[in-house]
Amino acid sequence: MTLDKAKKLIKSCDEQMHARYSRPVFDEWAIVSFADNKGRVLAYIGPRKDGFKQNFLADAGSLRAGLLNGQYAIGDFEFARQGEGTSFESFLVIGIPCC
Repeated sequence: MTLDKAKKLIKSCDEQMHARYSRPVFDEWAIVSFADNKGRVLAYIGPRKDGFKQNFLADAGSLRAGLLNGQYAIGDFEFARQGEGTSFESFLVIGIPCC
């Protein structure tokens, strides 16, 4: 899957969730690479592009360990029980060729 294809699929899914619940389910999403132990934002849609990058580790909150440990496989996901404010509420591992 290419980065462009992944972005299109995410946008489509976001639109479907919005239609079903008559409101946004997630107000932002990002595709992040952790290749070579470096976090890089490959794509982002949301209201705080600069703030997302600057506050990534703090906002990861309870999901931080899972995001950074490399133990998840493609298709695995995790949800935070108490995501508030800018805290991350979930992540999904996808596989796209990187960089």
